[in-house]
Amino acid sequence: MTSTNELETLKREFLENTEIERGRSLKTVENYNRYLTRFLESRSPPRP
Repeated sequence: MTSTNELETLKREFLENTEIERGRSLKTVENYNRYLTRFLESRSPPRP
């Protein structure tokens, strides 16, 4: 299983690549970030 730290690193790299290499707008990157964050939070076990 991938650790939270690794997933955050992968998310950051994806978002940077999306903006820089693929030339997507900042708003697009912000939306991707929002939805990826929600997805990753939904995968985490509930905290006591």
